[in-house]
Amino acid sequence: MNTLTACVNGTLKPLKEVSDPVFSQRMLGEGIAITPSDGRIVAPCDGVVTMVFPTNHAFGIQCDGMDILIHIGIDTVKLNGKHFKAFIKEGDVVKRHQLCVECDIKAIQAHHLSTDTMMVISDKPKEVNLTLHDDARDMSIDDVVITYE
Repeated sequence: MNTLTACVNGTLKPLKEVSDPVFSQRMLGEGIAITPSDGRIVAPCDGVVTMVFPTNHAFGIQCDGMDILIHIGIDTVKLNGKHFKAFIKEGDVVKRHQLCVECDIKAIQAHHLSTDTMMVISDKPKEVNLTLHDDARDMSIDDVVITYE
C-alpha cells in the first residue's frame, strides 16, 4: 500500500464540501481538501514537479504514474501571485514534506477568499485503486490522506 500525506497542516474535509463546483463535483478528479492552519504547502510524496502556475497558487507533481494537482485557495488566481512564494519549478525532483509554496493565509482571507487547499488526483493509471481518508479531522503533514495500490 502506498500513501499520500497531507500537503498542509489544518482541518481535512471531503472534496464535496468545497465551495468551488470544479472541485466539489470532481471535474478535475478525486481528492481531498484541507482548510490550512498555516501557509506551508509541502509535497505529499516523492515525485517530479510537472507544472507551477505563474501565480504560484497551484502546482502539479507526478508520483507513481499519477498526476497530483495541489490548488491553494478558491479564486486565489485573482491575487496574481501576491501572497504566494514558490520554492519549486517545473522539472524539480521533490521529496515528501519538502516545502513547495508558502502563502500568507491571513492576507488571502483579508481578500475574502477561501484558503481551502485541494489535493486532486487529476490522472492515474487505470489499475491504480485510490482510497480517500477524508473524514473531517485536524491533521498534520504527517497524516495519510490517500492510499493507493
